[in-house]
Amino acid sequence: MHICGVVDRGSGQVYMESSKEISLAPSKGASWVHETPFLPEGWEETNAIGAPTLRHAAMRQALSDQRNLRPELFKSVHWRVAKYLWDCLGKCKKQTAYAWKLFATAYPEEFRKVAPHRAMKVESPLMSIQDYLGLVKCESLSWGATLTLAATQVRTPDLVGLANIPNLVALEIATPMLYEGVQEEGEVPMVNLDDRIVRSWSELAQNSKGFANLRVLMLQFQHRISRAALRYFHDFPALQFLVLNHCSVLPVDAVAGFELEGWAVVDMDEVPKTLHSIYQKTLEIDDAEQTSFPLDARIFSLQVGQRTHKVLRASSRQFYRTVCLRRVKAYAERPAKKLKTAPKPLPAGPKRAVMRERKLKDLGGLLQDFL
Repeated sequence: MHICGVVDRGSGQVYMESSKEISLAPSKGASWVHETPFLPEGWEETNAIGAPTLRHAAMRQALSDQRNLRPELFKSVHWRVAKYLWDCLGKCKKQTAYAWKLFATAYPEEFRKVAPHRAMKVESPLMSIQDYLGLVKCESLSWGATLTLAATQVRTPDLVGLANIPNLVALEIATPMLYEGVQEEGEVPMVNLDDRIVRSWSELAQNSKGFANLRVLMLQFQHRISRAALRYFHDFPALQFLVLNHCSVLPVDAVAGFELEGWAVVDMDEVPKTLHSIYQKTLEIDDAEQTSFPLDARIFSLQVGQRTHKVLRASSRQFYRTVCLRRVKAYAERPAKKLKTAPKPLPAGPKRAVMRERKLKDLGGLLQDFL
């Protein structure tokens, strides 16, 4: 969605105008909305010293349309040949995210040394959020994913569905900061994270193996979560670090060592700017819990929307610095107090007459008087 200011020269009034982009995923496929699967036109079609070699011709045929490539097609292909294909894609600047994920799946050990990380940034989304979530999801856990959501199209089902991405190792929720009243009348703003959504995450983590490998959670400009959310985060099995930026759940003057609901403020010196760098830094912290994902796993990073560090709303002018929290190992949640149960109410309805039990006289003694 694009928002711009428009001036009516007749009246002098200024108003906001927005336009929505139609998702291109159904026609092109989600992987090819922002990238193209084809080789550049005319790339190395001819050879100055003669006809191209059979190897070169086979390479061009194999890479002419990346949509035809699948990991299973490389089962019998030696890594030396696959490395040659990857290098050719680099020469023509067509090392797409699709190709990266394909090689990371087909050659997990060898490809790790060549391209351990791939980043993709989409500041102007052209698809639905569900389509973008499909780009980072990998059921086979062939590679990990870090995801930054800063798009205005995010809705509650999108946030809840994040728990179903098994290879997600780091997540950032960054609500875009907009001037109040900017959105068009009737336009639904991006859903802010709140305790209700975090509770849904907690239930999915306990009952459906949600967020099985999430190690780092970064929240920016989230003012609707309370201390209860910190308790819910303990249900995430692999979560070890929370990074909060402009979140009012912590006191402004919280320093290293301060504990709240089983999370302790730690000093990370300078917090890295990218989510992937933050994730990598947590792996280097002494005495940190081991990650549930391999330390040397390939990582695919996706950013949807435009991140901002500016605070524009008048209600958010209070200064909150970036704070890193670490799970307290010995933390045990206090047992909930048992509430006194009220006596069950009697069933409603008209009262029924009950005959009292009477003490009957002895008939033997009564008949004796007539004998």
